[in-house]
Amino acid sequence: MKAKQATLSILLAVALAACSNPFGGTLAGVKVEPSAISPNADGKDDLARIEYRLRQPAKVQIYLTDAAGEKHYIRHEIERAAIAKSYTILFNGIDENGRMLANGDYTWHVVANSEVISGPLTLSDADTDALVAQGVDGTMAATDWTAGAGHVERSRRVGVGRAMDSARDDARE
Repeated sequence: MKAKQATLSILLAVALAACSNPFGGTLAGVKVEPSAISPNADGKDDLARIEYRLRQPAKVQIYLTDAAGEKHYIRHEIERAAIAKSYTILFNGIDENGRMLANGDYTWHVVANSEVISGPLTLSDADTDALVAQGVDGTMAATDWTAGAGHVERSRRVGVGRAMDSARDDARE
């Protein structure tokens, strides 16, 4: 009888876990394009577009690891809601601390809660003397675009040691 109850308890736990997220893990539609960028402000492949969707609310981290295994954060521990559209970050080679990363091969990682999806990214011809995608305030390392109902929210702009929030009223598909 106890064995039967234990088996039923395990089956119930598995069924409840499946019901909370019937379509798989937290992350969906993760992609980084192109897989090689040259952030030198020549207008060609200066930015990598990082896209992902969440099936449930999550704490998200996005970072690159270099050949030595060092982490270079693009986004660190940001709370995100589960929405129908993709989150998009435009990455121009500048990390969360405002530093241009060195040329080389990296691995990108998108982490939502404990789920990790990774892939390759190569940086070449990085211009360490200039910001590639400069905002009106003179700073902008990477931009998050969240498409909502009839508007786009630029939820975080990070640059040389500063972060700021702003919103746009135009639609971005």
